[in-house]
Amino acid sequence: MVKWWLTANPVEYCLTKTCWRGLTWNPRQAYFSNKPRRFPTMLKLDCRSKLVFFFSIMALTFICRDLWCMLAILATAVAIVAMKDAPLLGRSLKMMLPMAAVAFITWSLLHNWSLFQSGGAGLDWQLGGFMSIRLLAVLMVSTGFLATVKPGELMKGLSLFGMPYGVVFTTGLAFRHVYTIADEYRAIKEALSSRGMEFDKGSLIKRIRNYAFLLTPLLVKSVENAEGLVLAMRLKAFSLDRKRKWRERLGPMDVLVISSSIIPLTVAILHYYAGVV
Repeated sequence: MVKWWLTANPVEYCLTKTCWRGLTWNPRQAYFSNKPRRFPTMLKLDCRSKLVFFFSIMALTFICRDLWCMLAILATAVAIVAMKDAPLLGRSLKMMLPMAAVAFITWSLLHNWSLFQSGGAGLDWQLGGFMSIRLLAVLMVSTGFLATVKPGELMKGLSLFGMPYGVVFTTGLAFRHVYTIADEYRAIKEALSSRGMEFDKGSLIKRIRNYAFLLTPLLVKSVENAEGLVLAMRLKAFSLDRKRKWRERLGPMDVLVISSSIIPLTVAILHYYAGVV
């Protein structure tokens, strides 16, 4: 963090550290922009409604056994990711489609060897297509959850649901550590690439050896970050015995999202397991 006494203009430092609603400050170009910030509807929801929604839709991916139901879940997850970040959707599909193709071939040819599926021998293209779509739905819902729910919102939501503070803190800290490790990984990889080390070219053995050189500084940096975190917690006299509770009321949109998430999940459970609906 740059201190104010290290900057050429202390006023510029103060302005960059100030939060302006509806205004964006660019210290390089030195102007204010009244351009309104537009956020997707999912980002404006309460953290509890987000958690209930993603838990319900993830549970539906494992409960539903109909192809059209799975396609609807996949379309919903794709719409959420596209609404959050369209480039993220393209990158995600680029990685997920080969995995879905492998799952389609595997389940179509080797379904009789599965521990979770019983059936006759031979080809079953319908089962292969269903399982590949289910895999895409699980991956896309997970991507939407990570892109939409921030670690702070996850901690706040779990605390509001009555989870123990130790569990809430550990879960939020683990998610924050994942983002930190990802940033450190990119920085170390760019530094090694600038020195001439190639990670995407050459033989498999050579690429594995190059990635081994990448993992060593990443591990050292992770230990340093952990030591810094422990030191900060000691200086702040942090204790897991403290109880922090947020009390906020749900808005009409939150109630609508929670209701529309719980009702399909209840109907699916009654239909597939109880045979009532």
